[in-house]
Amino acid sequence: MIFRYVTRGFRRRRVRTLLMIVSLLVSTALIVAMAATVESIRQSTVSIFTAQTGSNDVTITRADTSQDRFVPASAMDLVRAASDRVVEVYGRIEGEVELTSGGGEPVTGGLLAMELDEPDATFFVVEGEHLLEDGQASLFDGTANTLGMGIGDRVSVTYAFPAVRSEGAPAPIGASVRRATGAFVISAILGRTGSEEPQEGGIVLGVDDAQLAFGLPERFERLTVHLDPSLYESSNSEESALAVRDVAFDIQDEFDESYLVRALRASILDELASVFLIVQAGVNTYGLMSLAVVGLLVYTLIMTNVQEQRRELAVLRILGGQRNLLFRIVIVEVLVVGVVGVGLGVIVGTFLTRNV
Repeated sequence: MIFRYVTRGFRRRRVRTLLMIVSLLVSTALIVAMAATVESIRQSTVSIFTAQTGSNDVTITRADTSQDRFVPASAMDLVRAASDRVVEVYGRIEGEVELTSGGGEPVTGGLLAMELDEPDATFFVVEGEHLLEDGQASLFDGTANTLGMGIGDRVSVTYAFPAVRSEGAPAPIGASVRRATGAFVISAILGRTGSEEPQEGGIVLGVDDAQLAFGLPERFERLTVHLDPSLYESSNSEESALAVRDVAFDIQDEFDESYLVRALRASILDELASVFLIVQAGVNTYGLMSLAVVGLLVYTLIMTNVQEQRRELAVLRILGGQRNLLFRIVIVEVLVVGVVGVGLGVIVGTFLTRNV
């Protein structure tokens, strides 16, 4: 009976009822959309950092005090066995090289020697084909312009082996180090989407070709580890970072102290967590203020309805209606308006988030 009485009251006051529902709908939809927008911005920021630092989740290198600065290929099996979250492991050789075109002056640049099937989001092909096999190489556009080279030209690459630092002593500067030189044919010109270690300019080789040219069979300067993408699906950045770090700790347990295991993307997520926590708190505060304003509006409209229904409520009281009955009529009216308005607001806010 109460619900029937309330619905009849809504039909008699259609404009006022519609105004209350629309007020709740708009405010709730904006709050839901803003909360989702913060998460979208967080994911976009992580994507930007990924383009700058590479798509790998964990990197493994040797400490600069280790007598052997290179990671053996057998370490890949240890990494895969460390956690079921490990999707794939790749080997790389990175460092500083001197690039020479014919008899010209050498140009210093960065070396990135990677496996053929390793994904990388830090560069894109401007010209040619990014093949990385049979002695072919890809040159970054800035370095290509400096050397005056293009597709089909032959470039000489001199690789300086990483120096060993004595424990407790500063890193050697200007010390003579072992070098190796190889020649490669340029098959592609690359552009950058971010800043890849160690320098913005340089050359990209196939790791097999680099190992052969520099005398490093079955050895890498570092391993890059790609983890299960579901580790990043949590809406809590800190939770995702901790999950990745747990995997990094499992990997570290497989090696001695001369191996350094780092999770750069997890560190970025951890730093972003505190930043976006503040942003989320601001959005929540704004949302509560909006709801408070809308609540005052709905409260005013409900009280106006009650004032208009004084005669009807008085008649019900005269006919024997208890005070609890009259109170429940008002409460049910508020609940119906709230459920309909907030429910529609959540649906509209979700739609805006997904499609707009």
